Amino acid sequence: MTTNFKKISSDRDEPNPHSATSGFKAARGLAIIAAVFTLASVIRLNIPNYQLSGPTISTLTDSGDCGYQMVVDRKVLGTLFLDKPTTIEKISEAIGYHGARGSHVEKVVPCGSVIILDRDGHLLEVQRLAGAHIVACGKRIDLKSATGEDVRSVPGIGPGLARRIKEHTDAFGPFESVDDLVKVKGIGPRKAQELKLYLK
Repeated sequence: MTTNFKKISSDRDEPNPHSATSGFKAARGLAIIAAVFTLASVIRLNIPNYQLSGPTISTLTDSGDCGYQMVVDRKVLGTLFLDKPTTIEKISEAIGYHGARGSHVEKVVPCGSVIILDRDGHLLEVQRLAGAHIVACGKRIDLKSATGEDVRSVPGIGPGLARRIKEHTDAFGPFESVDDLVKVKGIGPRKAQELKLYLK
């Protein structure tokens, strides 16, 4: 009686012609996923309407809640949080930029500002720092001055709840404290406590 043995080839003996294709597909898939997450991060941060040509935003998170962001020649140099409002000169020095020029450098700018300078260090304009960026830096948004867009950026507040908050503000004026949010349908004491992580 004869026994026929079938040879089983291994990857070591004969290379799999599909292995290179599989690796390429996997790499391409990872690249697409990375691109989607990057795009989602930019959208979530809601970066104001200047164009960024520099690297990732650098953030200097300090103990204060008075936020400033500095942009020079369309590049974000950093985001800084101080204890109180201060001048452009002191903000730029704290971030590490020493090229601010002109009479504007001695002016005190309000908290929550984006200071935009040209390439020579002269002031172009001051914009409002987006609430989404404040939250992304681990800081709290001031509820008294928050816009509808700021409120929508807070985790736990969906479009419907944000609309009801805005309607209440339009009808009765700004909230005095986060605890007053219980006046809005859908927000109880427990929810208000959770929102204190993002609002002040």
